[in-house]
Amino acid sequence: NDSRRAGSNAARGRTSERALAIARTVDGVADALGCTSAQVATAWVLRRSYGILPIVGARKVEQLVDCLGATEITLSDEHLRELDEVSAVSMGFPHAFLQSGGVQDLVRGEHVRPRLDPRPG
Repeated sequence: NDSRRAGSNAARGRTSERALAIARTVDGVADALGCTSAQVATAWVLRRSYGILPIVGARKVEQLVDCLGATEITLSDEHLRELDEVSAVSMGFPHAFLQSGGVQDLVRGEHVRPRLDPRPG
């Protein structure tokens, strides 16, 4: 529930549209698979290709058992793409500038403009 989640996070100073969008996407994948959001989040971390292991913050045995259920979930490529896209972190400057088309063309030498005022020759 967005209003409960937003209210709880607002009290901690952690509410953002981005965080809510990530939570909505995780909830949507969980609904599609018939599992819990905790299981989707844990399965998502387990499926990362660079050896990341989830840290489960369970306070109750039921929560731990729920998270362990993530090992039984298969996230499709589409689910992984959705989750990765909604949670992507913008690198900002200078990364965005260096990845821009014009800069990439110059770096790779793929686009050279002719001189406007050629030297007499």
